[in-house]
Formats: sequence, structure tokens, C-alpha cells
Amino acid sequence: MHCCSKCTYGTPLKWNLKQHMLIHTGEKAFCMFCLDEEDMFTLQLFENGERAFNCIICSYTTPFKGSMKRHVLIHSGMKPFECEVCHKAF
Repeated sequence: MHCCSKCTYGTPLKWNLKQHMLIHTGEKAFCMFCLDEEDMFTLQLFENGERAFNCIICSYTTPFKGSMKRHVLIHSGMKPFECEVCHKAF
């Protein structure tokens, strides 16, 4: 659970807390489409040399940047791939 440090608001989604904090800071709100792809995740480096890319919207984590770039498409609603047989986008 992600909890606001200024009020009693809490949410399971980090993205929602980030949006909520704008109420307290007075900053202009933004949407996922305004963000650069790499603003959608954070990189965590560990002392043992391992790394983890963490989605800022949900709890998805992966050691691979390419997997994270593909994952953030879920939140944007974009469907950049199309089946050559049935033409369904995904």
C-alpha cells in the first residue's frame, strides 16, 4: 500500500499516489501519454550487481529494460503489434 505523507489517502498503485500528491504540491497534472517511455519506470541497482526495472503504475518488476518497455504499453493503451493473419492489434 502506498500512503500519502500529508493526509490519510492510500492506494495499492504507485501511479495513483503520484497523481494524488499533485493536490498537495499544486503542480500541474499530467497523463501517461505526456510522459516519455522511460518516465514510466524506475531502475533499482543492488550491491550484488543485479538490477530491477520497476513500473511506476503497478507492481511489475523485471531485470530487463526491453521487457519493461513492452510492459508499459499495457498502461498506455497503445497496441503497436498486429497479427499478420487476423489483423488483430495487441
